[in-house]
Amino acid sequence: MRRWFIRGCRMALTLAVVLVFAIPLCPTSCAAEGDGFTPLFNGKDLAGWTLAGDPSWSVEDGAIYCSGKGGGYLWTDAEFEDCILRLEYKISPGGNSGVFPRGRQQAPADRGWEVQILDDPAYPKVKPEGRAGAIYKVAAPYRYVSRPAGEWNQLQITCEQGHIVVVMNGVKIVDAESDQFPELAKRPRKGRIGLQNHHTPVWFRNIEIAPLPIQLFNGRDLTGWNVDDGPAASWSAVDGVLTCSGQGGGWARTEKQYRDFLLRLEYAISPGGNSGIFVRAAPEGNPAFTGMEVQVMDDYGKPADIHGAGSIYGAVAPCRNMSKPAGEWNSVAIMCKGSHMTVTMNGIKTIDIDLDDPALNALDIQERKLKDRVREGYIGLQNHGSLVRYRNIRINPL
Repeated sequence: MRRWFIRGCRMALTLAVVLVFAIPLCPTSCAAEGDGFTPLFNGKDLAGWTLAGDPSWSVEDGAIYCSGKGGGYLWTDAEFEDCILRLEYKISPGGNSGVFPRGRQQAPADRGWEVQILDDPAYPKVKPEGRAGAIYKVAAPYRYVSRPAGEWNQLQITCEQGHIVVVMNGVKIVDAESDQFPELAKRPRKGRIGLQNHHTPVWFRNIEIAPLPIQLFNGRDLTGWNVDDGPAASWSAVDGVLTCSGQGGGWARTEKQYRDFLLRLEYAISPGGNSGIFVRAAPEGNPAFTGMEVQVMDDYGKPADIHGAGSIYGAVAPCRNMSKPAGEWNSVAIMCKGSHMTVTMNGIKTIDIDLDDPALNALDIQERKLKDRVREGYIGLQNHGSLVRYRNIRINPL
């Protein structure tokens, strides 16, 4: 018997029976699940940003620096919709700038969304809706919590449809809805992230963004889902819970396909039950092996293996079996980004692998090797003849 080490989880291969067991060497942190944030600034250069003809932007000591000469904006190349934007900024004495989520390059303060950046003490006569943290010209902050010029401020901006929330230095200072401020109803729901050159020096760093989770299940019906290879009547939605009766077989899958994402959901399995969560599954073939199946099973207290709860079915065992007893709700987070895949169950990261890892693909894995499985496909839930319930199914595209 040989021992194979794969990123913190050991698996033993018995060639005679082709069975892999996990040794419990899990990390106790769920950091690999991540919070869905992606850096927009690499700390080295302005890759991913467009200068829009303004040469006053540069990188200085790991921060984006605007000298304040000229005037204009720095824009991300990509556009974003509902999202959470986090960053830090530092303003010069007497400084003025702005952050534009969902910005428009033409008149962005009036046609987009601007969160004001200002050295407040230098502008004692400015109107409340022009103070630091305000939605410029629209919504004033509840409190003034910006730090003195020259100190770093933390800023978090959440945009969801016509709703915007601003948190500065850990304090929520704006919570504005378009029905409360009709002017916001005119603003775009999609745009670039912009930083303003308002003729004064300003610095930005630790800029990152996370799309808001998309609810894959509306809690009322199977809108957005298709049932394949089984009776649709075996799936029902009541009071926010998607229930599979276990009759027939097959699987329910999303109408859309996903490539890189963080999927979160909860499940409760019946005594003796069996099901599975399919990720990146192809429309044709066995979804457990065209993409990956994260196993759902009533095996509380049993040793972890490649067919047990939380495994990548038939291929990778979790380093610990974290499933709860039948009937209790389990939380699962599955992250797929390129060849990197993690599984976190009930707060513990149990799988963290590279699908292209030569050592992993040298194993005699059931069906096709992990490196040969599709990297874009459907999210699916398996009907394996057992009663199983799912809820809070949501996805963050990465």
